[in-house]
Amino acid sequence: MAMALHAWKTFQGATRVNFARRTIPQEVFQAATATALLFSVLAIGALTMILVVEQSSTPHPKSQGLFLDAAFEVVSALGTVGLSTGFTDSLSSWGKMIIIVLMFLGRIGPISVFVALSLKEHQHFYVLGLGSFGGALAKQLNKNGCRVTGVDSHREHVEEIKDELYEAIIADATDFDTLQQLNIKDANAVFISMGEDISPSLLATLHCKELGAKRIIVKGVSNDHGKLLKRLGVDRVIFPEAEIAATLADRVTWPNIIDFLPIDPEYSFMEVAAPDEMVGKSLMQLNLRQQYGVW
Repeated sequence: MAMALHAWKTFQGATRVNFARRTIPQEVFQAATATALLFSVLAIGALTMILVVEQSSTPHPKSQGLFLDAAFEVVSALGTVGLSTGFTDSLSSWGKMIIIVLMFLGRIGPISVFVALSLKEHQHFYVLGLGSFGGALAKQLNKNGCRVTGVDSHREHVEEIKDELYEAIIADATDFDTLQQLNIKDANAVFISMGEDISPSLLATLHCKELGAKRIIVKGVSNDHGKLLKRLGVDRVIFPEAEIAATLADRVTWPNIIDFLPIDPEYSFMEVAAPDEMVGKSLMQLNLRQQYGVW
């Protein structure tokens, strides 16, 4: 059903497939295609093996209808349907062994296992607002191997980035019905970056919370905007300009710092270039605890 629905919507030129007011994720169609392909390969392979084995043996009692009977038994065994024409009883030992293997494979569900193992699990993020910051964020997430769905009401923003994302949608991200169709609750996180006007981001945040988003990260415009977002329960408010300025100031102030990760306002993890006099010495030889109080 998933494959048929996807084919029909693609024929109509639709970029998304909705069913019962929900957007069906692309991975559902990938799983359906992989399942159908694996089933076909197993069925054709088993059917070919049975035909070769049976035709090379002594004259078969049902040689005239061998192909149709064998095809019926193969599909029934693989699909665990449980129907039979009685043809299996007339098969050779090798033919019966093939049917037994198909029944076993059909029962343990190797197709599902194959799909689960072959389809790499990707993190899925939604970026609401594809302006300068949102667009750059969406592109980088995509480069990191994540599935990114970008949403923006401006066609030019979507057209500019659509080829670099898993999915790019022209829609109003402040509309509750639109967000409801996107399955926001299934995403790993939702990023909201909607310009200098705080109203759209507040409204989008409110809707995402109501729809059960697991994690919401919003670009703040001002301190008051950040306070309102915190009141709405967002997981993080970011101020890109302030954070970049702080990072630049730290790097200029302490040029030996290679990288650092702030934990809270008072503590950070830092990677520092080792002075020449420390290179090649063990921690015991450096005596860091006594000299610097490092534990």
